Amino acid sequence: MDQGPERDPKPPTRLKPPVNGPDLAPPYLTPTPLFPAPAQARKGPTTKVHKVECWVFDGASPVTASEGGTFTRDQITDWLKAPSPTTQSAVKPAAGLRLVCWEQQDSMKWPFDKATCEAIQDALGLPKASSYLNLPKSGACGKYLGIPGQPIFIYHRSNNNGTISTVLKYDSAANITTGYALLGPRISLEDLCTKLRSQFPAFAHPLLVSAVLLELTATDLMRELYHINRLLTASEYKTQSGDWEIKDSLANADPNAAPKPAALVLPPAPGEASWWHDAATAEMQNEPSYWKDMSREMQDCTDNHQLARILGFLGCRFAFMNAAVQCSLATVEFTLQEIGLMNDYVAPANRRRLRGVMNGAALRDRAELLQSNLRHMAVFAAIGPRMQTQQTVVSALALVLIVRHGFFTWEGLAGQLLTESLRGLTAV
Repeated sequence: MDQGPERDPKPPTRLKPPVNGPDLAPPYLTPTPLFPAPAQARKGPTTKVHKVECWVFDGASPVTASEGGTFTRDQITDWLKAPSPTTQSAVKPAAGLRLVCWEQQDSMKWPFDKATCEAIQDALGLPKASSYLNLPKSGACGKYLGIPGQPIFIYHRSNNNGTISTVLKYDSAANITTGYALLGPRISLEDLCTKLRSQFPAFAHPLLVSAVLLELTATDLMRELYHINRLLTASEYKTQSGDWEIKDSLANADPNAAPKPAALVLPPAPGEASWWHDAATAEMQNEPSYWKDMSREMQDCTDNHQLARILGFLGCRFAFMNAAVQCSLATVEFTLQEIGLMNDYVAPANRRRLRGVMNGAALRDRAELLQSNLRHMAVFAAIGPRMQTQQTVVSALALVLIVRHGFFTWEGLAGQLLTESLRGLTAV
């Protein structure tokens, strides 16, 4: 028989940890202030950047912070090399991330001077012999392993103002990632920082940054392909040469309703009944300025010459987006390869501890799903063959129209071509 004291039917409630995370010993997150110093106190040129950092502590809530401002070269590099924060009981973080982000309006121009570029390269441990910050516009993925257990991952890709340049240094002993990211205007810096702060506690992996960037890129590419497909469908209505059995699954249209060319060209007017029901598709319907202009031109198009010019724009735009999809696939393949090799960079004694913190298996599944999405995106709506068909049809219609109205005969056309050829030979 249990002779111990009776249990209290109403035990005291457990104290929950503070929502804001553990109390960090001052200074809070960095040993140097991040706020912009007065102009007279600055030395050297300044750069407008955004800083984001995340820290995960065992048994406590994660701590994240981000801020933007104008900083000097020394402020940026000192922050990248600063020691990790600790709790008041001197507990070090289980994982950490420090990332400096810039907006890069021109993919061929760096948003900082050469000295700042070299200082950042030195802070991340890249050798000075070759500049990894000046990769060709075509892009590249790779790594540098100068110190055992501290790989440096290098990403560079270009997507017609959607450039992404990223260098990530991973310290496997401390499980801390530091680096920088340059984003073109097509990739939202705010979205990147928000997603990193919310996802890093669950995916404290050095390649989470590249995974999030690739997902943001895929979203942008899908939006562009959607607008190309939408205007291509409008062209098929105008030439009466499309496959009428195909319904756009993204539009969620009423199968009993006749397709409306105007609805395919411009968004519904305010107050008009909309046939868009999918939230993701409704987001795609928000057109950038160049798509609005092209939609208006397609709606007002009345002749084959103008339609051929629009199709030429769509064809070039599709070529850029298709190349960007292929580059993204190559980047995902490199990311998957490095996720599989991560154990090679970590000491055997730390592998078990880091396995649960990094959540590499889940990140691999996420990257594989993104890879599948990009492969499907490459053949989305059969845009390539349909584009070629439309260009052929428009060219044929233009020739038929010219001959029908008697502007010239086929014999006259052949003679004119022969005359132009002889004129070219005479000029030579």
